[in-house]
Amino acid sequence: MATPVKVYKFGEFTLNPAKRILFREGAEIKLRDKDFDILLFLLDHEPKTCSQDEIIETVWSGTNVENNSIEKAIANIRGVLGDSAKDPRFIKTIRAKGYLFVSDMWE
Repeated sequence: MATPVKVYKFGEFTLNPAKRILFREGAEIKLRDKDFDILLFLLDHEPKTCSQDEIIETVWSGTNVENNSIEKAIANIRGVLGDSAKDPRFIKTIRAKGYLFVSDMWE
């Protein structure tokens, strides 16, 4: 018997990691590869705060990248999700610690 594929549902969004697709109310939304990987990393580690070092180590496989690469990716993800750094529905910045996925999820 095949193992069921985990799909994340939060707010009006559904993320299917196996197909690398994000949907908003059934309509596919495009995310850049690294943005998708970061969002998936945050979802996989919810409710843990994820540091920039952890994100770099996993998403960029330890490749030397600047922290502002993560900040830009988080800004892109927030834009796609209609989220806000000042009043986050999905991704909260924890000053000097990293990022935290804060929305409820269900299956």
